[in-house]
Amino acid sequence: GETNGEGGGEDPRHTYYPSEEYKPVMDLTEPNYRAVVENYMNGFPAPQAGHIGMAASFQVGHREIFKGSLAMGFCDVVNAPCAYLTVLRDPVERLLSQYAYLCLAGSEDRSGWTEEWKLAGACPLDPVAYFEKMGGVEVGVQLMAPRGDPGSRCALEAAKDNLVHGCTRFLLLEKLADGVKRIGAHLPDFAGFGDVLPGFRASHISNPTILDTHNGSKQRLEPEQALRMEGYRADAGTMARLRQVAAHEIELYDHALANYEAQWDKPLASC
Repeated sequence: GETNGEGGGEDPRHTYYPSEEYKPVMDLTEPNYRAVVENYMNGFPAPQAGHIGMAASFQVGHREIFKGSLAMGFCDVVNAPCAYLTVLRDPVERLLSQYAYLCLAGSEDRSGWTEEWKLAGACPLDPVAYFEKMGGVEVGVQLMAPRGDPGSRCALEAAKDNLVHGCTRFLLLEKLADGVKRIGAHLPDFAGFGDVLPGFRASHISNPTILDTHNGSKQRLEPEQALRMEGYRADAGTMARLRQVAAHEIELYDHALANYEAQWDKPLASC
């Protein structure tokens, strides 16, 4: 065992759990990273991360899903059929929700506040002033066209092209149930997508499904914060300024609305 620097002898924090009562579920003192990588890269019958292993996995029906907001471009390094699936939300509603979450509610340990606001105990800005100061408006363009200036016309046009590419499918949050249904109907690899398995709900009353899970900020707001939010929504000037700030995001979303139906009429390609 490790030695205890103060008293000498073995450090009781590093014993090997002789009693079953204190035996851990998993022993994290055993480094398994090397073994995992070795098995993943060179395991039998073929390296899983190589083209042979991925092809074999695909043929037996396996599909690998990589989830992340920075996924665009991932298919460039995958030597196998690869496509993108994303969900878009009305940008004005997204920004207002983000504002309520980060500014008004001070969520995530007030990560969206300045040090001055933390000392004052509140975020004082309206939605437009908040995003002008803190940034984060052009998230949609940035995620659909990474590595470009998200505020540029070039990046916006690239994002629009990527959105309607043959290897991309997008859902609309406002029509999520429709999108989930269409994925299951139009994409063979996703047959049954969104279906609730028999007995799934019965196994535990809190089991969520893809259409039941919500992440909202309304319940986090204090009454006075909710009134502030209602006031901003009702103020025509504030909303007009917000739409102006989010002009590129709105143009990208309008492009999605115009192409939502057409995307389901073409076969899914590979990037």
